[in-house]
Amino acid sequence: VYVRDMGRGGNRGKVGRTILQLATRGFATGVVFNSDLTRKSWPGLRNLNSCVSKSHVKDVYFGGVSDPNASKLLMVGRLATWKGQHVVIEACNRLSSERDLELSIVGGAQFGEEVSLPQPKFELTMTGHDPEPWRHFRDAAIFIHASQTPEPLGQVMFQAAAAGLPIICSNRGGHMEWLR
Repeated sequence: VYVRDMGRGGNRGKVGRTILQLATRGFATGVVFNSDLTRKSWPGLRNLNSCVSKSHVKDVYFGGVSDPNASKLLMVGRLATWKGQHVVIEACNRLSSERDLELSIVGGAQFGEEVSLPQPKFELTMTGHDPEPWRHFRDAAIFIHASQTPEPLGQVMFQAAAAGLPIICSNRGGHMEWLR
């Protein structure tokens, strides 16, 4: 079984956690976690034969940022309150009076989630879901990952790093383990 979502402290509800844990205990011969943080958050699973295997990055992401003078901030991921898009927009609103800002948010809402975002006071582009998010990395100066819950591992951070982007992220979750 490959486990990439947090157990305790994550976004999965209690029923979903319980079902995954029971099914894994009953049927799995081993567990692969995507970070040490994820492994620690599943105390009932980590006693099984388990290992940590970080995600890989496709070659298409490598190659560096194409425009060294880019000034755009970039967020990639599904739209959800816990992903922190609203926090980044609020922060950019505070900074927008001091400098020109441009933020691009790549991703759409899933599972019927409704996300309320603050009104931007700067240039904001919302692209919706894009199956090839790497195309947006080449126009960005900084990548932002602002998850409000401790995600086990923000895979888009691997992709942004492979593209040569500096990364700003929240101080929680498996992505901090990887960045360190």
